[in-house]
Amino acid sequence: MTSTPSFLGPTSFSAVYDEHGPSPPSLQLPGFKSPRVQNVVCEVDERQVQLGAEVLSLLFDNFPLYRRTAIAGEDQSSESIMNLPIIRTICDVVEEMCSSISGNLDLNLRWIALSRRLFEGTARKFVTHSAMAYNEYLVLLAGRWEAIGFIFTMFGTCAAHTTVNDPLFCDLNLSAVDHKNLGILAIAGGDLCLQFSLIFDMGYHQLDNGEHLPFFLAEGRKRLLVSAYACDKALATFLGFPPLISYRFCRIQLPLDLEANEVIAEPAMREASISKLDPNGWNTTGLIKGTSWSRVAVKLGHVRELVLELSLGSLDQDVQQSVDKISSLVRQIRSGLPSYMTWDESTESVLRLTSTTPIYIHLDLLYSNFLLQRTLVKRFLAGPETLASLAHQILKAVIAQIAIQQRCGNPFSELGWTIPYFGLPSAGILVIELLRQTQKTRLQPTEGFPRSEVIQNLSILASHIQYIHLPQNGNYEICQQGRKVIMYILDHLLSKPTGAPVSASPVPSNIIPTDWLNDEWLNDGTEFISWIDGLDWDE
Repeated sequence: MTSTPSFLGPTSFSAVYDEHGPSPPSLQLPGFKSPRVQNVVCEVDERQVQLGAEVLSLLFDNFPLYRRTAIAGEDQSSESIMNLPIIRTICDVVEEMCSSISGNLDLNLRWIALSRRLFEGTARKFVTHSAMAYNEYLVLLAGRWEAIGFIFTMFGTCAAHTTVNDPLFCDLNLSAVDHKNLGILAIAGGDLCLQFSLIFDMGYHQLDNGEHLPFFLAEGRKRLLVSAYACDKALATFLGFPPLISYRFCRIQLPLDLEANEVIAEPAMREASISKLDPNGWNTTGLIKGTSWSRVAVKLGHVRELVLELSLGSLDQDVQQSVDKISSLVRQIRSGLPSYMTWDESTESVLRLTSTTPIYIHLDLLYSNFLLQRTLVKRFLAGPETLASLAHQILKAVIAQIAIQQRCGNPFSELGWTIPYFGLPSAGILVIELLRQTQKTRLQPTEGFPRSEVIQNLSILASHIQYIHLPQNGNYEICQQGRKVIMYILDHLLSKPTGAPVSASPVPSNIIPTDWLNDEWLNDGTEFISWIDGLDWDE
């Protein structure tokens, strides 16, 4: 759409012209207009316009459904766009835009006209000013493809976390498969709309605190970058890929711990809310907000980026020294959290928490230590004992998190993420440790390894996966495959008759590779998949 990127950094071809400063009166340099100033727009590609028309046709095929579902998704999700209320106003403006196009046109021509209008709006420079009202900003935003993408994305998110029997969909007479496909289609539509709206292209990674930004937009940008940064680290960890957004190249600032209505409030009310925060920007009421999580997510993401550098990087660094530094940072983050953002087993039993945020933070920090310990073990710098201990701590926390989630009654269940992200890797280490002990000539459990408790907790996790984790929760197939592996190994371990001798019988050769700790077997690579596929599930 645009001839050049909308953001150019300090090493770009135009940077020296922007930084040269005032010229002497005798030497007036012609101003070098960067793309941010020029706002040059190329001719709209008709193929893109036609594709956009097809997307709009999908949206307006049942716009009331998309509207109410997207609004419900934003209301119920803890991670809405910029953590600010956006969808309702955007839907109103988009509907008005559609109505303003001549009703005499053929439907396809109407969608083409609206598509072209959205492309023109997307290419136009987004000009803001410090006194801009929130609704004024949303009206401008609604004329761009990003807005259409937001509607699709929130719709798809809601559909992915509900069932076909939800009141939002019950009057459509959909099958379970149709309901799932509807959510997938909406997410794909959102991705298509947002392909021109990259974080770096917008320059959000280099925060601009200039006077032209209204307060709500400055805070919203912080929240957006934090969300993108944290998601990038989580996805990179889950897939075992290098992250795409580096802390070293981003000026990430913590958003203030304010509610959305406080961010968009009139200046006097807003300042009153800010005055109630502590010196570090945390709320003093002990209330866990969406922004409370965002403030911690930045720190968790930074730790995870360092962990990934060590886990996925080259072998020419001092691993033990790096692990010690990262472990120290983890302890520092834990000690710096407000009391209402911390969790341990005693906290849970006393307070009966109704938010999963504290335990998720606990899990994330534990998992970073878990990944560090795996690196040490694989490089022969540590034995398996600490790794197994961390794995059991994670497993117990996952089970507690599931209980808290059910207590909260939040329809946006986190099981589809928590179980494969934290639960399956820790369970894998534990079942492997159980097998390792069984392979010894005599059953001599590792000192401090609670074999009975581990088996019980693995059974609980497998039961949760089977009966609580529903197909619409996401990652369903991965979780069920993991459950089969856990149950297969537990069945083998517990299949001995009651009067069996203490000496262990040999473990079948196909049940686990002998070099389980010194290879990439537990990663998501082909060796692990091949091993799973090679198991006899009917045995």
